[in-house]
Amino acid sequence: MFNFTRHRLQRSWKAWMCCLLLGHFGLSAFGQGLFANVSEAAGVNADGLHHAVAIGDFDRDGREDIYVGTKFAPNRLFRNLGGMEFEEVAVPAGVADDGTTNAVLWADFNNDGWLDLITGNYLNPNRLYLNNGEGTFTDATDTWNAGNAGPCRSLHAADIDGDGWLDLYVVNINSHNAMLRNLEGAGFENVTFPSGTVDTGIGMGALFFDSDNDGDVDLYVTHDGNQVNKFFRNNGQGSFTQNAAGVGLDYQGNCMGVDAADINHDGWMDLYITDLYPSELFLNNGDGTYTAIGEAAGVDDSGMTWGCIFFDYDHDAESDLYIVNDYAFAPTSNRLYRGLGDTTFAWVSEGDVVLEHDHSDYGLAAGDLDGDGDWDLAIATSGSPTQPGFQILENLNSSGHYIGFRLEGTTSNRSAIGARIEVHFDGKIRYDEIHCGQGYSGSSSFDVHVGLGTATSVDSLVVRWPTGEYSTHGPFAADSIHAVLEPGAEPWLTYGCTDADACNYEMAATVDDGTCFFPSAGLDCSGEPLPDFPTMATHSVARIWNEATLLSIRHDWARPTVHARNLWHTSALMYDAWAAWGEDTIVGAQPWLLGNQQGSYTCAYEGVPEIEAEDRLAARQLSISYGVYRLLQHRFANAPRAERIATHINTQMEALGYDTAWHETDYTNGTWMERAASLGNYLAEQYIAYGFQDGSFEVIDYQNTYYNPMNWNLVMDEPGNPNMFFPNRWQPLQLAEFIDQSGNEGSNISPDFLSPEWGNVQPFAMTPADTAQFERLGSTYTVYHDPGPPAQIDPNAEIGLESDYKWGHTLVALWASHLDPSDSVVWDIGPGAFSWNGFLPDNIEEARDYYAVDGVPVAAGVEAGHPFNPVTGEPYAPQPVLRGDFTRVLAEYWADGPDSETPPGHWFTLLNYVNDQPELQRKWRGLGESLAPLDWDVIAYFSMGGAMHDAAIAAWSCKGWHDYVRPVSALRWMADRGQCADPELPNYHGAGLPIIPGHIEQIGPEDPVELRGPENEHLYEMKIRCWKGPDYIGVPALQWAGVDWIRAREWWPYQRPTFVTPPFAGYVSGHSTFSRAAAEVLTALTGDAFFPGGMGAFPVEAHEFLVFEDGPSMDFELQWATYRDAADQSALSRIWGGIHPPIDDYPGRAMGEVVGMDAFLLAEQYAFPLLGTDCFEAGGYPCLCPGDFNSDGLRNLPDLLLLLVHFGEAVDVGGNGASPVLDLDGSGDVNTGDLLGMLTVWGQPC
Repeated sequence: MFNFTRHRLQRSWKAWMCCLLLGHFGLSAFGQGLFANVSEAAGVNADGLHHAVAIGDFDRDGREDIYVGTKFAPNRLFRNLGGMEFEEVAVPAGVADDGTTNAVLWADFNNDGWLDLITGNYLNPNRLYLNNGEGTFTDATDTWNAGNAGPCRSLHAADIDGDGWLDLYVVNINSHNAMLRNLEGAGFENVTFPSGTVDTGIGMGALFFDSDNDGDVDLYVTHDGNQVNKFFRNNGQGSFTQNAAGVGLDYQGNCMGVDAADINHDGWMDLYITDLYPSELFLNNGDGTYTAIGEAAGVDDSGMTWGCIFFDYDHDAESDLYIVNDYAFAPTSNRLYRGLGDTTFAWVSEGDVVLEHDHSDYGLAAGDLDGDGDWDLAIATSGSPTQPGFQILENLNSSGHYIGFRLEGTTSNRSAIGARIEVHFDGKIRYDEIHCGQGYSGSSSFDVHVGLGTATSVDSLVVRWPTGEYSTHGPFAADSIHAVLEPGAEPWLTYGCTDADACNYEMAATVDDGTCFFPSAGLDCSGEPLPDFPTMATHSVARIWNEATLLSIRHDWARPTVHARNLWHTSALMYDAWAAWGEDTIVGAQPWLLGNQQGSYTCAYEGVPEIEAEDRLAARQLSISYGVYRLLQHRFANAPRAERIATHINTQMEALGYDTAWHETDYTNGTWMERAASLGNYLAEQYIAYGFQDGSFEVIDYQNTYYNPMNWNLVMDEPGNPNMFFPNRWQPLQLAEFIDQSGNEGSNISPDFLSPEWGNVQPFAMTPADTAQFERLGSTYTVYHDPGPPAQIDPNAEIGLESDYKWGHTLVALWASHLDPSDSVVWDIGPGAFSWNGFLPDNIEEARDYYAVDGVPVAAGVEAGHPFNPVTGEPYAPQPVLRGDFTRVLAEYWADGPDSETPPGHWFTLLNYVNDQPELQRKWRGLGESLAPLDWDVIAYFSMGGAMHDAAIAAWSCKGWHDYVRPVSALRWMADRGQCADPELPNYHGAGLPIIPGHIEQIGPEDPVELRGPENEHLYEMKIRCWKGPDYIGVPALQWAGVDWIRAREWWPYQRPTFVTPPFAGYVSGHSTFSRAAAEVLTALTGDAFFPGGMGAFPVEAHEFLVFEDGPSMDFELQWATYRDAADQSALSRIWGGIHPPIDDYPGRAMGEVVGMDAFLLAEQYAFPLLGTDCFEAGGYPCLCPGDFNSDGLRNLPDLLLLLVHFGEAVDVGGNGASPVLDLDGSGDVNTGDLLGMLTVWGQPC
């Protein structure tokens, strides 16, 4: 048992506060002070024909939420924010049912600990929404057979057969009611007729309760139209007998709602029925029969009464009764009856305008909506010019004590619906039951709530669980809610499948029982084919295995360097397998590792016999499949979700018809098919061996061997940065919990620097000429394409924004103010406006212009946007989008790819996207004959893989050596020091933050207490107007943090609190390097700077795409005209994400430009050895445009830079020298003649 202690508020002041909020000062408006109408202040008084209401804590944050059923309009879900404040979240939660709803119900139908939701609709089928456990729901109506077509009037749930699962009873009007038996969480079965609960009357309301104290739930159903109500006695095991006349409940009238309570404390449940003139109270005679006492009890209301609820509003230990009327139909007010303890009631709401509530009220529910210990009322009131809309009446009671119990079943249904409780205190006993759906179209809190009067403790609690078993608990202190677990069994689903990727994942399971199973390759969990999944009928075998590699990466630790290498090795292996079965001629493709020496590793190869031309494709498919399959088996054997990966690749081999038991590596013997399979196994063996010695330290799981951080940890949950001793150097982060970008929970809450020694790894196209060597603490760092040191800060110098360090890091904070769509700033993000043609700043001065404060780049000499689509000849359509939506989507989309395949994998997904476009012509560099799909894919992956691998080596070699600080460390460190703008102002320090009015300022006396602190302890500290951080997001699927002033010492980047910033240094940005390199490869590969058709696009769905928080608020597309446009957006996204300042970005882009083209040219040399030396005359190769080395249609600076990088190198067609493409004068090396030739055609288009 656990205790949820609640502070006992003094309520004497609350009536006056609510009165002031409502603008009322007299008793005539406020009533007698029992309840206050707080609907407007709570944010729930929405218009609409509201008819039903259910209270329940759907997000398990300890606060009761409200779902409202509405006719002819979408339903509303009000999430409780605390302090009697709500936000409407039905749309992002996925439960905005617009099916003309008459009834709603929270119930945990699948026993996973999260309340599910069902709506009872009048004109449309009912809908069942299963709770996903993260603020959203999945419509499971069809799979659960829950779509009874009604027309529905009310919904009720109980475990009718004692099997531990909640069943559902649907009350329909003018159609037979339906009893749906729960098939142990697998769906519903209609058992209306076999259960004996057939009812074809004008059904209105119902209640499951134990009428005869035999331990199972009976059922009472009310009827309109002057029809007789029905009572169904449970015979045990879920069969019923109708016997209303036999027990005295054959009441005839125009009845609506019904509720039960033990009003005389004899242990037998009594029944109240609402009616049109009058309502009736039935007293249980102590044997399951009843006597009508409504008139004698003083509760024979004569209005058109709908909802009703028994609850103890004043905590005097007696059951009180509130009923609601349709005042427009019959002018009778709602009534609150106070129970007097002798089966009579006093009408205490007369003259109280709050409680009388003269409106059209229908559904009614009760629960503790403000967390103060007493129950408040929620009323489904119509909203119109004459009606106030949905209503909350807040209980202002300040007398008596209470106790609450939150029961959880283990053998019983998880919410313990149907449990009977006895509360013993001060010589008294009070009885109650837990019902799911009561009154009319209402469902109240599942918490047990008992008033204790003057008692301050409870002696004991006796629970008769729905299984019939009893347990005793206590003693308990009053004025608290106590959690009580059903003894004798483990909580529901403690054991089960805990892998979220599994088909049988159990969200509530905490211990994996080994039952997880996963979908086969290309199929969903039902065995149905996945749309667009590549097969041999639609794609090449290379594409199939590239997708398998990407899936494997998504289920491994998120390690960009490691996975760039995995993508390279699988791509190179596929290329070698493809090349091995090509025609053995000098002009044919040359293998890369197979039969060659790479670095210090030699791969022996005896060649394969020539085979028939018609068998060549099948041989390539066999070798590629066995090779990549074995390599993936090895590389991902220890992945955190290895079982998911193994299932996919094993079933992929099975789908291809290949025998995974074939392990032979001797490719010189057997049939050609056996030799082809063996060659694949041999290639995997060789790539594994090569990987063990390539400098990555794969044998020790890529661990560091000499790098150590200079700074101690930054503890993210604590303000400031007291452990930053070297403000220019990287700092590890310490998190409360670490979960990487792929969703894997790490055991180390302060992750180590990933790959600071990656400069030691064997590259593809980079050479020793591209390196610089540095020494630190006796260790050597090899750096490729070193851009020089990043901007530094002297902690003792007095300097402001002229410091490039301060400018760069504060710009990150300034751009964080763009992350709120409520600021209404709109940008045109279409390619016609949001593009700068791949512009790269040459220096820090250009960078200061380019990275503008408002987020819109300014590129010197470059006009923004593309004037027209070169394919269609038409201008690009504008796409106006809220800036706060666009920037957040960019930050998340590019963070690690839409499916967390890390940045290098993300660019492979974009390559596959390009390959799937019908407008694509598979012509190398856009010239010559079209290549076969397998040929194109293999060479494209070979080029892209080499580029991503080299980009990782180059970027991480810089990261390891320069070891540069991240913005979160720098900003918090500067904030600790204060402000650097004015020595005459308080809290001055030369190394502090600059003051930028409207963006970065000092906290002043006029600031709210949340900033300056209750004792002004934060006065004159620094504040930043930016994204507020994860503390302002309760349920990410439903809320966004927004932008406002925060204390600078508590700044967060736009990331999850379990991740915050990647665990490696910032300079240079890996995203910038990967993206520009990939863009160069795609441009050269296709011979076109533009996406096929002139535009690439990624659709973004409102309230669905974002993961860090709710959003975006609108549907739109990410659109790119050129590959460089996409790369530029990727680079800029990291500033909005709070991950990189500009100094990390543009040097990374420049590095990627060179790395990408070098990799492409070298891949081209292997695949097309004579390209650039002979055109069509010798080898059938297309003639290239001289000087346009990157095939973007222009001869400009990027081409000149490539020529200069390789100046002085000899040309070699075997891949060991400069590309023949660069040898413009045919001299055999890259020299002055080539430079002059380049200058001759400079600036001329091809």
